[in-house]
Amino acid sequence: MDFQKFASAAATHAARAAEHVRQMERLLDKPDGSGDANARRREAQALGDLSSAGSALAAAGEAIGGTGRVSAARGAAQRALGLTDAALAAIQRTAVGERFNTVLRAAQTTGDALATVRRRLDAVLPAVTPNVRSLVPSYALGPDKILGAGQTAGATERLLVLSTDDGEQFQFGLSTAAYDRLRRETRYNIAAQERIQRQEALQAVGAGGDTITVSGAIFTAGGAGAGQLDRLRAIGAALKPVQLTTGSGDVLGRYFLDRVGEEQDGLLADGTPRKQGFDLEFRRYGDDYQNI
Repeated sequence: MDFQKFASAAATHAARAAEHVRQMERLLDKPDGSGDANARRREAQALGDLSSAGSALAAAGEAIGGTGRVSAARGAAQRALGLTDAALAAIQRTAVGERFNTVLRAAQTTGDALATVRRRLDAVLPAVTPNVRSLVPSYALGPDKILGAGQTAGATERLLVLSTDDGEQFQFGLSTAAYDRLRRETRYNIAAQERIQRQEALQAVGAGGDTITVSGAIFTAGGAGAGQLDRLRAIGAALKPVQLTTGSGDVLGRYFLDRVGEEQDGLLADGTPRKQGFDLEFRRYGDDYQNI
């Protein structure tokens, strides 16, 4: 694996850790204490992912061996580092109180590894020093100075980041597939029982599901090319959940890519489209995806 692959793997693990911490907070907040055992499991998973993120960052630092080896992937790798930073910032925002001390210490260790990688990248690529130094580690600012939405690293460079468990990323943006519409629908399973000459009785029977639909267009002459949708189809064909994180650093959770729709327009003589309209549907995998 090269520098970019290690940086992407670190971002994936950090985003997963942020999701575990979010669920940990939800479980600990149950008033009857029924979620404590599962919260401890979430904590163990968050610590494991933070450790893996730190290891990937260490490997990324070792992979920086000169300008020629990293310059080509510089932009994508820096965005991955920014995504790691955003995930650590999300943990900082969520993990408030002594019950999260262990997670916060692990996040700080991962943050230190991130800072080391940035220093090494800065030394090898001095030409991008201002850009690198502008990616201020949010975790280092303290809980009262966390970067807000739209201020995190590279927030304007991507709309949404799709990360697989294998470290692969697909970043929705102008250079890949920019969408102009996102629709999120959350359902709650409320069952109805009809009653004679009375209003039907309603009962909550489940948490329902979450669906995200995005639609946009790819102009193939602009550099993205027709291969972007094929990449997404390959990710969906793996039949594994993916992590979705917004460009501002909010971790949406794990989803299946359920559908890829395509509409070609402006066809050339050989059938190549000038424009590819697309719509994608993601369905939430579920908070208990590891049976806890």
